[in-house]
Amino acid sequence: MLRCHERNTPSQLFPRKGLQGMRRLTVFIFMLAATAAMAQTNTSSSAQSTPAAPAKASPATKVSKSGEKSASDAAIPGTKPVLTLQGVCSDAALGSQSSDPKSCSMVVTKQDFEEFLESLRATGQRVPVDVPPSVRRSIAQTYVEMLPFEEAAKKLDLDKSTSFQAAMKGVRISLLSRLYRYHIEQEARKSPPEEIEAYYKKNLANYEELTLSHIVLPANNPMNLKDEAFHKKAEELINELRERFVKGEDADKLEKEGIERLGQKSPPPTELVPARRGQYGKDLEEKLFALQPGEVTPVVKLPSVNGAYKLISRRTIPLEEATSEIVAILAADKVEKETKELTESVHADYDTAYFGPNPPQSAAAPKKAAPAK
Repeated sequence: MLRCHERNTPSQLFPRKGLQGMRRLTVFIFMLAATAAMAQTNTSSSAQSTPAAPAKASPATKVSKSGEKSASDAAIPGTKPVLTLQGVCSDAALGSQSSDPKSCSMVVTKQDFEEFLESLRATGQRVPVDVPPSVRRSIAQTYVEMLPFEEAAKKLDLDKSTSFQAAMKGVRISLLSRLYRYHIEQEARKSPPEEIEAYYKKNLANYEELTLSHIVLPANNPMNLKDEAFHKKAEELINELRERFVKGEDADKLEKEGIERLGQKSPPPTELVPARRGQYGKDLEEKLFALQPGEVTPVVKLPSVNGAYKLISRRTIPLEEATSEIVAILAADKVEKETKELTESVHADYDTAYFGPNPPQSAAAPKKAAPAK
């Protein structure tokens, strides 16, 4: 079982004077949860609408996924102030406050802000790794706008109220739960090289990759599914084109001809993405992985199309190329095991008069067969 080491206790992950730091982080979570979630949305939508960035950016800049250019990490030192506030006396301050309480000023360095963003990720907020400047500003603005309210609430001693203390109990449980989940996920990704290599060797067949092309024709008239004449013609045509495919004729040419002879338009692409085990149905997968380069499958009949597949080449993905995928698989397995051990150690009895009757037991979903480890 994975254990939380002393060096990764919550007060050290977010070093803001122990429990006070936990309280500050909790305030931040409440303040910025909506903004952090919006960050993910903004980044995704911008990425879809922004044209491709130039092939090469200048050394001093990088291009984020949203297409925005920002100063590189190397160009901005962690000690550089990136946010300065006047009139802030909050305990929830991110950065260093003035030694003179009367001045009520605060300086936030790049490192302060980056650590804060990481704390949001650790507590389940959907903050992208590469945060563009506009999203950073949005998060910072929300933080700045909320600080006066936090100070005003403290002047009224709302932080000492029964409702606040009760809320903090629930928040503490939720926050520590998220922090621990984040911790075991990070620890689980530290698989040693020998473990990665052992998994790779045991699952070598899963890293065999095929480069394929195919020709496909509609099996039925899309305008009249009961058109038997069309169905028969389509079957005869795919058999003819498959024989020519075997003899080496070009897949694009054959498919275009077949589509036109059936009175259809827009032939689909003949080049397929590299195929690995698990991407196709069992029967088709067996046919594909039995091919040798240059060979063509018999006609494959699928619900709406008929086709034939040719193997162009095959290779085994090298270990170094598969490592990141294997690390993710091993980590997911370790997290699942750790989570199961924790949750199965707890049993609860609910008062049905208060909580209502127990819900009916749902049938367990069938589990996918996991690859051998």
